[in-house]
Amino acid sequence: MRKMFLAYIATIALAGSVWSETGKICREYWIEHSGRLNGVKRNIAKAKAPTGRDTLVSFETVCWKNSKKKKNWGNKYAQRVFGFLIPEESGEYIFWIASDDSSELMLSSDDSPANAKRIARVDSWTPQRKWNKYPVQKSQTIRLEAGKKYYIEAIMYEGSGGDNLAVAWAKNADEAKPEIIKGQFLSTVSEGTPSAYAKNK
Repeated sequence: MRKMFLAYIATIALAGSVWSETGKICREYWIEHSGRLNGVKRNIAKAKAPTGRDTLVSFETVCWKNSKKKKNWGNKYAQRVFGFLIPEESGEYIFWIASDDSSELMLSSDDSPANAKRIARVDSWTPQRKWNKYPVQKSQTIRLEAGKKYYIEAIMYEGSGGDNLAVAWAKNADEAKPEIIKGQFLSTVSEGTPSAYAKNK
């Protein structure tokens, strides 16, 4: 089983080696990771090479087969999902993050990772797409301009058991429900683009 899992990782690592696509967002992951969320930050700050890379078609990792049956992607791993967010409409937005286990969500005021700030987090864990388990999962209201690129990044640590990671948003959030950010609002970045955490060396 372990050999099959590592072979699968190698396959999707090669598939994700060429980036710069609209409609997708980048992902990097570290297998057999220790140190929880702070360890993820250290790996990134020290430019530790990930186990593999791939891309996602929405801001949600592939950890569930469907809404009724859970798929455990792995144990003791870390990941970061990052790229550009490009809203189609200007306005006031709210963001949410849900994950198992802990996570953080960073958003920049422009396309530079250096200007990113933490806007939401999960300190322990949440069920899949559970947006209101902790108040800190929800961001403050953030003004976004249509067509402008904003660097966005989420990091996550998984210990054992089930796992999930998803980021949602809503415009005029007092009236709207959280929706997973779809690929049409996302774009990958060039390979080698620094992380929002790279400045925390």
